[in-house]
Amino acid sequence: MKNIMIFLIFTSVFLTGIAQACTGIRLVANDGSPIFGRTEEFGDDVFEVNWKIFPRDYTFQGYTPDGSNGKQWKSKYGFVAATPFEVEQAVEGLNEHGLQVGVFYFQPYEQAIYQKYIPSKAKNSIGGWQLPTYIISQAKNVDEVRWLLSKVNVVDAIPYPYYKDWNFSPKIHLAVNDAQGNSVVIEYLNGELHIFDNPLGTITNKPRFDWHQQNLKQFTNLPIDQPVPFQNKSKEIMRTGLDIDRLESISGEITSESRFIRAAMYSQTAEPFDTALEGIHAAFNILNNFDIPKGFKRYRHSDGKEYSMYSQWTTVSDLRNKKMYIRSFYSPSVKLIDLNEINFKDGKVKTFEIPMSFEFDKIEVNSN
Repeated sequence: MKNIMIFLIFTSVFLTGIAQACTGIRLVANDGSPIFGRTEEFGDDVFEVNWKIFPRDYTFQGYTPDGSNGKQWKSKYGFVAATPFEVEQAVEGLNEHGLQVGVFYFQPYEQAIYQKYIPSKAKNSIGGWQLPTYIISQAKNVDEVRWLLSKVNVVDAIPYPYYKDWNFSPKIHLAVNDAQGNSVVIEYLNGELHIFDNPLGTITNKPRFDWHQQNLKQFTNLPIDQPVPFQNKSKEIMRTGLDIDRLESISGEITSESRFIRAAMYSQTAEPFDTALEGIHAAFNILNNFDIPKGFKRYRHSDGKEYSMYSQWTTVSDLRNKKMYIRSFYSPSVKLIDLNEINFKDGKVKTFEIPMSFEFDKIEVNSN
């Protein structure tokens, strides 16, 4: 009954477009180390998250509108991921080759339509919500992702086995970044697959990614179309300061459109740094600007209760060194999980805990 109630709330949030505040950025160190960081905004009352380690050779079952008759596959690569509820589906993850995949909510948006479901091709179909898990378990880099998605049908489907009576598949688009510095955004628009190069590594929510790219041109002269490694324009001092136009008109709203502009500008004008560890610090610093305080965005659900949507957790991943850094609302001290230390051969899915209480280090003062 608890799971059903959670899902009812979850569905209501999706359908009303409340949960549209995730923000992602990409930074690159002077030594070439790519860093990807993102926030996730829901709240534990709505979106219960577990942190899991998935081994190699683990079997996943694809779903379609007809049920559990979709594509079945085994993971080629082990990965670490945040998963919703008790479900074995990634919403943010990093695999053992440094491939990062992140879910960003993409509705309500009329163009967000998955591919057409063809029953005779069910065995090569997966639900849209399963796409990040499929990618992160099967690909080592962005080039492999492109090939992989050309061979599978991604459809509207029941999201989870024990929620099949609801027949609801949330619309998402994905940020995908690899250890070589390649970055793309994956969207299904009007039934067709689109893979957009993402030179700046920025992502938020609706509308479609290429709209955000064009909109950004109104606010900046940054090289938004340059591939990695991009020229660092922050070194070019103009008469008016940095090479940024209309700085005074940048909106501070938490809308997807406004966050995309700020995230792109903050990440691309960040001071250069030499190492991945410095990049981790810089990414957390930038993402602090996109936290939503608990209580600021509230809504009353049909169950009569009031819920708050806030920044539940932030992750920053060092793709070259295969490390994920995690900070939660409840415990703002950063935690590290090092994929180099994980045995992905044991065949078991494991759960690791992120502290759910406020922690601090006390400064000891010598009274003498």
